[in-house]
Amino acid sequence: MNKTAIDRFCRMASLEMPDLIDAEHLESADDYDDYVLLTFSLESPMSMDEVLDCLEDQSELNILYHVGGIGAAPGAQHCCAYASPEYENMYKVNAQSDGTGAVDTLYVHVYSSLEVMLESLKDDLRLHEEIGEARCMMPLSRLIADFM
Repeated sequence: MNKTAIDRFCRMASLEMPDLIDAEHLESADDYDDYVLLTFSLESPMSMDEVLDCLEDQSELNILYHVGGIGAAPGAQHCCAYASPEYENMYKVNAQSDGTGAVDTLYVHVYSSLEVMLESLKDDLRLHEEIGEARCMMPLSRLIADFM
């Protein structure tokens, strides 16, 4: 992917997710064949609930999953949300908290195609179905229906 796609995402995200994403806090951009992985630090740590509220309410993203009690840290949580394909934005946002429930980094995948995005979301969902306590888990059938 190119710098134009990254810049376009950063402009859009700073308007739609101002509490979460600020281009000034872009830590890295790793370019792969079918997507770019953007790593953003948060201005100050937030609780997972605050992150989920921003993703769902402010940005109108679809919550793919929210899983807690992961690994050795009982307070650790993971979540994933994605942009609805109908709006032609091809990205997902992942967050994970530390053992205290604080989130300080967001990982954003910006995709080059809907097909690649769907496969990545399916893989992410399958991976998280097996770990921790599911607090919210989108059924695979609903995810696939979003891309039809």
